[in-house]
Amino acid sequence: MPAQGGVSHRSAASVYGLGELPADLHEFTLPERRQTERPTVRIHRRSLGPNEWQRHSGLLVTSPSRTVGDLIAGYEDPEAVGRLIGEILRKGYDSATAVAQAISPAVARFGLKSRDGIALLRRLLEMPGDPDVAAWVASAESGPPAEGRHTPSRSARAVRVSEF
Repeated sequence: MPAQGGVSHRSAASVYGLGELPADLHEFTLPERRQTERPTVRIHRRSLGPNEWQRHSGLLVTSPSRTVGDLIAGYEDPEAVGRLIGEILRKGYDSATAVAQAISPAVARFGLKSRDGIALLRRLLEMPGDPDVAAWVASAESGPPAEGRHTPSRSARAVRVSEF
């Protein structure tokens, strides 16, 4: 991710128009430590690879799969994250493989085998009763799509920079 960082966590989900988690704070991820005195801004520190962010609605935003990985690592409600994953996959915003890889560091917290992101993908999708669990898991097991990562459609809700 470029040095100026980008929108992440709940704020990224909001930029994509996904999920039901309120973006009551403006969350950003930056590659180096920074602080703010604004009570409505939360800054996370993390270096992101080239497939973990993208431009959307004129903003630098963590990819949908990285967003899910950040949310589950941040102890967000797993059922809400499961619904968000279902939306991401149904809308073609990212691949099941990318999501499974992004959430794999959190598997131990759910009592699963080390780095088994596919098992966690299944569990998170089952929590809200997603009807396509088997298809998404099969897709994750088969690997990334031939074209690589999907990008969000232009119909996703735009967020003005001034909102931050």
